[in-house]
Amino acid sequence: MSDLVRNIIRFVFFLLVQVYVLDQIRPLHHLV
Repeated sequence: MSDLVRNIIRFVFFLLVQVYVLDQIRPLHHLV
C-alpha cells in the first residue's frame, strides 16, 4: 500500500471519528 493511500485512509478515518464524537457531544449539549 502506497503512502498516499495510507494517508487518505488515515484522513477519512480521522474525519469519521470527528463526526462520531461531535454526534455524541451534541445530545449532551442539548441536555445541558
